[in-house]
Amino acid sequence: MKEKIIEKVLEERERQDAKWGEQNHAAPVWGMIIGEEYGEMCQAINEFGFNPTPEAEEQIYTEAIHTMASCMAMIECIERRRSTMKNGEVDMERLVYLEKCVGDFCDHTRCSNCTIREICDFTESENLGILRLYFKNKVRK
Repeated sequence: MKEKIIEKVLEERERQDAKWGEQNHAAPVWGMIIGEEYGEMCQAINEFGFNPTPEAEEQIYTEAIHTMASCMAMIECIERRRSTMKNGEVDMERLVYLEKCVGDFCDHTRCSNCTIREICDFTESENLGILRLYFKNKVRK
């Protein structure tokens, strides 16, 4: 049973990636995305309470899969972000592009100023936070 559910979630992740591409959002944006999916699941549950049909139950199932897949997408994003760190420190290759983009007031959403787009998929505030971490650590050493 668990394998079937995981398979459904993975199918939904593939559908999401095909529709939206790789998504790299800040935590508050993920909260909104997942909240919207969770809200749709709650709505389906509420509707099932008033009209307990097989179709209504199927809608709960579908919305639960969407919610789980969105949570998985957020975790994938966190893993990508973590992979940009090397031994707990900022990846210098990424930092060079971040400094250029922040200096050019790039918003880091696959902008035309970035030559390595997979490095520059984070919001300006996230990148500024990474730069602050880097310079804070640089001053300490």
